[in-house]
Amino acid sequence: MATVASANTTAFAEGPITITKPSGLAENELLVAVISCLTSDTVATPSGWTNEGTVSGAGDVDLQARIFTKVADSSDVAASNFSFDVSDTVGSLGGTLMRVTSGDQYDAVGNSDTDTGYSSSGTGTNPQFTVSVTPTYDNALFVGVILSEDAYTFSSYSNNGTAITWTNRFNGNLVGDTCDVFTGTQATAAEITTLDVTESPDHGAGIEMDFGLFEIRSQVDATVTPAIVTQSSSVQAPTIATDTSVSLPSILTSSSTIQTPTVTADETYWSDINKSADVVSELDAMIMDGNNRVFMDDNNKIYRPESNEAWSLTSKS
Repeated sequence: MATVASANTTAFAEGPITITKPSGLAENELLVAVISCLTSDTVATPSGWTNEGTVSGAGDVDLQARIFTKVADSSDVAASNFSFDVSDTVGSLGGTLMRVTSGDQYDAVGNSDTDTGYSSSGTGTNPQFTVSVTPTYDNALFVGVILSEDAYTFSSYSNNGTAITWTNRFNGNLVGDTCDVFTGTQATAAEITTLDVTESPDHGAGIEMDFGLFEIRSQVDATVTPAIVTQSSSVQAPTIATDTSVSLPSILTSSSTIQTPTVTADETYWSDINKSADVVSELDAMIMDGNNRVFMDDNNKIYRPESNEAWSLTSKS
């Protein structure tokens, strides 16, 4: 199950800003950053990171938020903090940096949806956002982002369907507007269509807000399908002695099939170690292991990768 194991935030300030590395970070864990700035600015994508999506303020909302992801490597583990900045003008930005960990394989951001241009109906009515996000697998981690005109503190997040326990990760104010970030893990995959929140202080009529919901995809399943095995056999003709009558048996033929198994592949977090079969020439009846690292041909020749680039014959039984 994916969880945010640790997170740190930085309040809105003139860029560049630095966010302290989440505690306990290890290689191959996923880093998720949500960075907010004015709609007139652009958050630069840091080297090695992937820009996964944007929630843009509409109407009177002057903020935007971007989601970045990165699979942690040794340099990230050794780092003390991470830097973010706007790319076009001198502006302020702030946000949160989260360390996501799990025993499953994850594939960064999957499905997402936004609800922009929400306008409150009046005092005493909590905001309800409408989206359509169906997670790809069970145990998906969701990242929610609310942008609002005026300064608000949000709490009591509640979604339809399979209940999720939500945790606030960031709440910051810039030029009188608010960016709010929260996360939650859904144990059983189910579509989320509505999300209700409580804000403080209570808003009046016509307050505009924008919302985005992003899925961090969970476990990847793999199916292994073997070929049908066919077996045939025959009975040798007997030797017939003089004055002996023997009925020659017919040739016996039998066939069998192997039921197709389904195998769940547990690979290193977020890593891609697949090797393409087309780099191995003259292979018949290939057999590969679960990680696509070893190939055997019908002559019992074993092939393995060398320096993670080329394949070579290593042994023969």
